[in-house]
Amino acid sequence: LVGGNIGDTVYTLDEYHQRVILSKIDQKGFLHDSSVFVDCGDRSVTVDNKGNVYVANGEVYVFDSHGNRIGTIDVPERPTSLLFRGDTLYITAVSSLYQVMLN
Repeated sequence: LVGGNIGDTVYTLDEYHQRVILSKIDQKGFLHDSSVFVDCGDRSVTVDNKGNVYVANGEVYVFDSHGNRIGTIDVPERPTSLLFRGDTLYITAVSSLYQVMLN
């Protein structure tokens, strides 16, 4: 499930093809103008308040809003879910919860 408002850009995960899809939310709340954002991703995707996209794919890969990879966050276990609260990224794994403070 993805939350957003009319006109927002949202990122969804195509787990089967392991890629992130970029879409817009139309006036009726449906996704449209969808395209492949990056060919990476098998578990979760989230966005920080600067528009950078974080993708769980063995590690956490960080992309700018144009799809350029700008970093990697190494995690001791394979990440399963990603969530931002403020400047803090929470990463769940099979048996652990990780917290990463970002600037």
